[in-house]
Amino acid sequence: MPQWSRIRALVMTTSTASEVYAEILRSRTLQEDLVRAFHLERLYGRRGMERTLKELSRHVKVSIGQSGLIVVHVEDREPRRAADMANRLVDGLDRFNRETFNTRAKRTREFLEKRVTDAQVRLRESEAALTAYERSKGAVAADAAVAGMASMIAQKLSLQVKREYVTSYTSETSAAVRSIDAEIAAYDRELARLPGLRTEGARLALDAEIQRRVFTMLTSQY
Repeated sequence: MPQWSRIRALVMTTSTASEVYAEILRSRTLQEDLVRAFHLERLYGRRGMERTLKELSRHVKVSIGQSGLIVVHVEDREPRRAADMANRLVDGLDRFNRETFNTRAKRTREFLEKRVTDAQVRLRESEAALTAYERSKGAVAADAAVAGMASMIAQKLSLQVKREYVTSYTSETSAAVRSIDAEIAAYDRELARLPGLRTEGARLALDAEIQRRVFTMLTSQY
């Protein structure tokens, strides 16, 4: 009777991603792909996907080492087939990552495209309001505090846009969202310490400067 050959494939990754990648390698999608690609139902002498997957689980193991290294163990009576199965699993993980990246990239472009369009509209409106005010007063609206306040508020608005995007694919309680919320709260505390603007002209100048900075940031990200 032929002996089982054991093949081990190593996947280099970071410790934070190891659990996610290991679960993908163990996923039913990739396991069923192995069954179909290598005709394992016939090879294992099992009828039906469920029984074949159960048998496959005895011959394919995915583990994580202390350094975060993912190890894929595959055993089969033919060494070449064992190696091919291990390689197909790793290729499946790579394919999943590329498809996920492309989907995320497309969503990011679409999200930023809409935000850039909205920001452009707001910028035009704020500049038109400022220009009308300055013409009516015959003077340039300026305030020494405008530039500093505009920078901080624009950074805060940029974080809010980032938060909106992040929550489109993760939960409100995720670590990424909590980190963004902490940054927004820090800007709120700083802004609360600043003195208020005294004139309508200064407020219009502030709004126009904020919209310019937000539009510039979003455009560069897009």
